[in-house]
Amino acid sequence: SSAASDVYKRQAVTAVANIAANGTWTAAAADITSLDEGSITVNASVSDLAGNTASATELTVTLDQTAAAVAITSSALSNDATPVVSGTAEADATVIAVIAGATYTVTATGGAWSIDTDTATVTSGTLAINANGNNSVSVTATDAAGNISAAVVQTLVVDTTATSGTISIDAGSLV
Repeated sequence: SSAASDVYKRQAVTAVANIAANGTWTAAAADITSLDEGSITVNASVSDLAGNTASATELTVTLDQTAAAVAITSSALSNDATPVVSGTAEADATVIAVIAGATYTVTATGGAWSIDTDTATVTSGTLAINANGNNSVSVTATDAAGNISAAVVQTLVVDTTATSGTISIDAGSLV
């Protein structure tokens, strides 16, 4: 094994806390934006006025500061006045979709989400689909760490008007 493979990147952030008379403490917020994402180990130690120190058991946590990804994969054109809007997001993310004035909240199970506007429960607002025109769709996702995606938008065009016309057949051309 080479020496380079035995080198680990160590990063540190220090937060100071004052201990209350009852022994409880809360650390002030620390800037952790410089830390790499992934598994990190949290250590706590305490010193008294005499210089005696003690350490607590280490805690390993996952640092995730990356915004959740979300996409709308359903067609932007529908002939259904109660369309299904669907897409992808980080697995188990909470997806909030605002479709034609109605807000829906679903979970991206296995990374996929879907909202059937005919049967899904509206969490706020009122669904006002323009059955022959443009309808706004805006979707965000929030991952388990609380990171929120940028909104993804789509103009959903619904066209429920049947095509009409006349077909003429020249009987003389039939053989």
